[in-house]
Amino acid sequence: ATVVREADAGTVWTLYLRLDEPGPPAQGDYDLEVEVPKLVYEILEIPRDRSWQISIHRGSIQVLPSA
Repeated sequence: ATVVREADAGTVWTLYLRLDEPGPPAQGDYDLEVEVPKLVYEILEIPRDRSWQISIHRGSIQVLPSA
């Protein structure tokens, strides 16, 4: 996945990820929103490295209704 943008929410960063799959993104310009603790964001140097392989534990997934 590629980070297309991010938002600083104080103690966490919200990452907006575009999956490396064919087809249009599910949410406009991104497919997934992932919250990352600020310390992890800094240690992994996410602003510098924009492309990531991600794995999500099924217990960590939340599905919310669209606005």
